[in-house]
This record gives sequence, structure tokens and C-alpha cells, in this order.
Amino acid sequence: MRKGGPIDLNKFQVLGYDFAPSNERDDIPDAVTTGDQAARLKALLDNLNISKLAGLIGSSYGGMTALAFAQNYPHNTGALCIIGAAHRPYPIG
Repeated sequence: MRKGGPIDLNKFQVLGYDFAPSNERDDIPDAVTTGDQAARLKALLDNLNISKLAGLIGSSYGGMTALAFAQNYPHNTGALCIIGAAHRPYPIG
């Protein structure tokens, strides 16, 4: 990302987001879904007073989370850039 690049930093602020922790701790549920991840992202945006994303970029599992976010929060979603993500988890994944 650079000024004047595909994600122009003169026009957009970039927010990086990491996924919910794995089940390495006792207080974390055994399964965290892409819908759960999308809800966590929505809570973060609400806390930051961001009502709508200009764009959401995700690859692989991040892309699946972006799709879940767009499905669950369409009024908060701008453009999507999904890279190598399935429409649902693969059974052995």
C-alpha cells in the first residue's frame, strides 16, 4: 500500500484486523465461525464509530469472513475484494 497505489493512502485509512484467538485458552469456544469473526469486526467498527467500510479485502479464511460480514451487515459493507475464499468451509479443513 502506498500513496497513489491501488489502495490510495491519500483517500483511505487502512485498518488491519486479526482473527479471534484459537482454543488454546480454556475460556475460548471450541469453534469460532466466520460469522463470529464478522461479528467481532462489526463490534470493533462500532467501537471506532465507523459506520461503513469503503472496502473489505480478505484472502482464504479472511475472505470467508469478509463474505460473512457482507452477508450479515450489508449496510456497513462497501466494495469487496475476495481472494481464494470458498463460499463455505471445506469439511476436512
